[in-house]
Amino acid sequence: GEYEFPLAPLDLPNLRQLPALEPLSRTAAVELFVRRAQAVKPDFVLTAENAPIIAEICVRLDGLPLAIEMAAARVRFLPPKNILSRLQHRLELLTSSARDLPARQQTMRDTVAWSYDLLDEAEKRLFRRIAVFRSGASLESIEAICNTAGDLQLDVLDGISALMDSSLLQHAPAGGSDGETRFLMLQTIREYALEKLEESGESTLLHQSYALFFLKLVEEAEPKVASGERVRWLKRLEAEYDNLRGALEWSLTETDAPELALHLSRLLFWYWYFRGRFEEGRNWLTRALDHDKQAAPTMARAVALYCAGTLAWFTGEAQEAHDYLQASVAISRHLGEKWVLAMCLGILGVDAVRRYGYDRAQALHAESIGLLTEIGAKWSLGWAYFWQGLSAGRANDPAGRAALEQSVAIWREVRDPWALAVAEMGLAEAAYHTGDYEAARASLDDVLPTFREMGDKWLMAHSLMMLGGVALSHGNHEHAEALYAESLALRRDLGDKYGIAHALRGLASIAQQKGDAEQAISHYKASLALYREVSSLEGIAACVKGLAVVATAQGQHTHAAELLGAAENVKAPAGVLIPPTERPTYDRALGTLREQMSADAFAAAWAAGQAMSLEHAVTRALEAQEQTHP
Repeated sequence: GEYEFPLAPLDLPNLRQLPALEPLSRTAAVELFVRRAQAVKPDFVLTAENAPIIAEICVRLDGLPLAIEMAAARVRFLPPKNILSRLQHRLELLTSSARDLPARQQTMRDTVAWSYDLLDEAEKRLFRRIAVFRSGASLESIEAICNTAGDLQLDVLDGISALMDSSLLQHAPAGGSDGETRFLMLQTIREYALEKLEESGESTLLHQSYALFFLKLVEEAEPKVASGERVRWLKRLEAEYDNLRGALEWSLTETDAPELALHLSRLLFWYWYFRGRFEEGRNWLTRALDHDKQAAPTMARAVALYCAGTLAWFTGEAQEAHDYLQASVAISRHLGEKWVLAMCLGILGVDAVRRYGYDRAQALHAESIGLLTEIGAKWSLGWAYFWQGLSAGRANDPAGRAALEQSVAIWREVRDPWALAVAEMGLAEAAYHTGDYEAARASLDDVLPTFREMGDKWLMAHSLMMLGGVALSHGNHEHAEALYAESLALRRDLGDKYGIAHALRGLASIAQQKGDAEQAISHYKASLALYREVSSLEGIAACVKGLAVVATAQGQHTHAAELLGAAENVKAPAGVLIPPTERPTYDRALGTLREQMSADAFAAAWAAGQAMSLEHAVTRALEAQEQTHP
């Protein structure tokens, strides 16, 4: 005559998008916390200051009513921020002084222990082993990791059912990538299970099985993510991402296998790229490289250095990218690893245009293309031509289009829609920089849906910025501003400092053209700060020119001429052209200065600017604008 009624944890707020105070107070978990806190401290209220802290406490406690009640009771002695800081060790904090509760409900540890003690030995063994998973596991992974030695003495599915009956395990809220059933241990319960795992002496071997299982998964996924099957495999990796983090974290503490962290992190490169986790990926790779104290010149190390350098390049950390890639080149040449060497040379070729000039870039691209042609790596050869095309575009060499068309042909042959869209975007960029806006817009409109479908935030942001430039070329300021703003949001999400600076500079140019000097100055200053942070001389120079345009409109002619003279010093060594959408604005400002100033006055101001260091020019530009807009 009994019916089972599954009782889920209380509803929780979304910490990423926290609602306003009133709707937050009606969230079940938060409401329970506030009521129980008021029971021990009647003057306790939910405020704008403590609301985010209380919301995080409830999330950290998985929405478990008993845990929330116990945490709220601590408000009598501790402010919410102190409760949150102590939740790293939940079971020590969560005790109750309510004497009328059964013993098993006096503390969370006793509550969990009561359920644990009711299990038989085999079920206890499975319970503590499942704790190795960070946030959910499939039946396949539980079977593979928790019974590696075949010593569980229990059918895994029967054991899972017993743990679910005891409320020590539950179905994960969402299924896996292919609708597979996943199982979840709430974090408060997992903390107890981890204690039992440590007591059992099985922890090291179990974590080793855990790390090796997920290494095998990413080994299988890596070529799929870099192919036409990427969408399905990205979803699969996403479902396991917390576990992949757990495997990485454990491998970084394991001194007996220093290359395990290198293998895991380098194989996750494409996942980090497509999910826009550039900064996180670079951090994991850096930690893995630092963890390998031997620093042996291995293939794994060369690839990890290449991956770290590429992610640094995408976030605008030019010097860091250059250092990583050069280190990878040295190891690759030593080992004779042609593929890694060729891929590093391709990106270094784009970087060389700015650092050393176009001749050096051409030599690097030629070597890269030669190596990949020799080993028959077609998909990678498409990248080599793509990088060559970008370098040529930066140097205003028409040969860049031919290289990009080679890239298109290769990626069309290997039937990779995303890579083909990348090459076509390169052609759009070539058209954009030669002022063929209609051709650029048509190509960008074609490729942007592919980038959206793939979740490629970096290329979405890049395409949106060029479309913003096209809109600006037609004088459509509102549309241009919306496109730049969307690009800026994506860049911020990626942590792409160079891209953020570039988007802010575009918004500054729009504000200046609309006559909003105050907004233009604000955006230029923010852009300047980031360009300085990533050591982008051409970006700094472009902002100084932009501030000179604003100064011209404000009648500060001598000051504007000095700034343009100073910024002009950077143009040649930087090797980067002024974007065509900004060139008319600069030309008009220069024309205005020549008209409004005598030839001698203009020449003197220009010469004074030419004599300035760029840093001095930046200081002068900002000081003058602060005086104009206190």
